[in-house]
Amino acid sequence: MKCPFPIENYTNGETLYDGLVKRRARKAVCDGEKCLGSLMNQKPQNKPFAPQEIKEKAEDFMKQYYEENKPSVPLETRMEEINKEIAEIGTYTMSTEELQFGAQTAWRNAARCPARVIWKNLNLIDKRTVESADEMFEAIKNHMKLSFNGGKIKPSITVSGGENLVLRSQEFWNGLMVS
Repeated sequence: MKCPFPIENYTNGETLYDGLVKRRARKAVCDGEKCLGSLMNQKPQNKPFAPQEIKEKAEDFMKQYYEENKPSVPLETRMEEINKEIAEIGTYTMSTEELQFGAQTAWRNAARCPARVIWKNLNLIDKRTVESADEMFEAIKNHMKLSFNGGKIKPSITVSGGENLVLRSQEFWNGLMVS
């Protein structure tokens, strides 16, 4: 398979070339003969990043964000804010617009998902301020109501806050919530 591989949107004729494959941080599991990216039981690669790695990944993400969007705040100013926050607390908080772009981009680049062609339609429900199990339950009900959309499915993702220690112990056993 030649990379980047073109992804054609048959509804409007646009072609997207995924350039992220050349800048991947993980070792490729595919070769010219076969793609193993859909295997589910690969070794986890989600260990915490060092602050310098976070800065590098944030800069790469923000360059992509600014390339595809035209925010009013200059990239240099935003990167100063991000670097300051990383230095203070070891991570940074994305704006809702950055989070929306990140979720859409992740879906666009999810090789195993046949529905990714409609990645721009992904609806972000930002629930990073949720602080209790009851609020999380309400967020889940809200997610289901909005995404089912009266029978006309609306692709949606609800993002909760990772810093909240109360919610860290909550687990979702079904990643799609409904089978």
